[in-house]
Amino acid sequence: WKNVRIFFAQYYTNGQLQADVQLDEFGQYHGVAVFHYEDGQVESTGNYDYGIKTGQWKNFDTTGKLISTDHYGKNGQFIK
Repeated sequence: WKNVRIFFAQYYTNGQLQADVQLDEFGQYHGVAVFHYEDGQVESTGNYDYGIKTGQWKNFDTTGKLISTDHYGKNGQFIK
């Protein structure tokens, strides 16, 4: 993996991690992804498959309570 990024991290202006996402060799989101609220609480978690949301994605409110679970097909289509 010479000179290839394997993850992407984005931060809020306060320094708190906003997004932590694995990347494939082409720089596309691929693998586990975690998005955070500005206070650091987890907002959502799920997986990307070569830039496309797939499988189960969990969404949390600002207190950390699970509020919904979304399901995506292999082509990124929202199932429920």
